[in-house]
Amino acid sequence: MHASTQRSSAARPGWAVATSLVLSALSVAAVLLGIVIVGGGRVLPSWAIGGILVAIALTVIGAGALVRRRGARRSGADRARARRSTAWVAASLVCAVAGGLVSASAWFIDRPSTYTVLSPTGGGTCQVAVRESSFVFAGGGDVYAVGTGGVGRVVGSWTADDGHRPVASGTYALRWHSGRATLELFSDPGNPVWPATHEFACP
Repeated sequence: MHASTQRSSAARPGWAVATSLVLSALSVAAVLLGIVIVGGGRVLPSWAIGGILVAIALTVIGAGALVRRRGARRSGADRARARRSTAWVAASLVCAVAGGLVSASAWFIDRPSTYTVLSPTGGGTCQVAVRESSFVFAGGGDVYAVGTGGVGRVVGSWTADDGHRPVASGTYALRWHSGRATLELFSDPGNPVWPATHEFACP
């Protein structure tokens, strides 16, 4: 019974390390894929999702290391096993920090951007969100199709002259038909938006 308890205690930190590695990988994937989460009319950007996942990963690493240390003391684990354990914890910590750096870099780049959930919705969980940004005389944005769980993915992008933000300016139209959305972005005189039309299905 005592040996079984020791094996169980020793296994938990292993799962903690594996979980932290998965969370770190997911944080990077969320940023690279540009995943957003929409809820209550607000948008949680990909860098924020990545940051949350990294924070959870670091918490899991800390908890796992604590459990492993206590288990090693009770079982009298040898030094070689302790070194292997420390190496795995260090590797998971490095991965979490790397994920944090990716999220922080994405946040720095995304600071000038604004996110907006558009109306009307497509019924059920179907929604459309956009990200707009501008810098000097250039502007642009991304279109997100939002479905189950409020998870949104990029389905289109546009550029605009002179930093024009068509959604923030209210110069757009969103229509739904049979589960498909059509978003039209209107240009200001001399400030074209391209492409101006985005069509996509509800996820």
